[in-house]
Amino acid sequence: MENKNIETTSQGTENVTDSVTAQEKRADSTDKKKNRIENARVYVHTFAEPFTYENQTYKKITFDFGRLRGKDATSLEDELAAEGRYVISPEISDVYLSKVAVRVSQPAITFDAMEELPYVDFKKIINAARNFLVKSGL
Repeated sequence: MENKNIETTSQGTENVTDSVTAQEKRADSTDKKKNRIENARVYVHTFAEPFTYENQTYKKITFDFGRLRGKDATSLEDELAAEGRYVISPEISDVYLSKVAVRVSQPAITFDAMEELPYVDFKKIINAARNFLVKSGL
């Protein structure tokens, strides 16, 4: 009979250990997700060669996507609709992502200037915006 008590105690300990391990894995997963979002929140784009548009020269632009608010999303939709552009899926729309990037750029860059960027720079910036939206689950 003592043997059964030992086995039961042993099994009970294993269940507690398994439960703790599962909780640690969930916490780990949550921390990793939080880190991915934080890493996607700010993107610093450094130009290989300075970019000049309308007497403004850019060597580096910081995009802090974490500054976005709900009013940004709704006003972007209104702005695009006024231009006759409708976005079904923001995370794949270059226009939408460009306008998102413009809103959080420092120093500020205009949408017209964004459209004049060299292709490689333009795509890196909008991919950073997309990365933020996707990793944030938006």
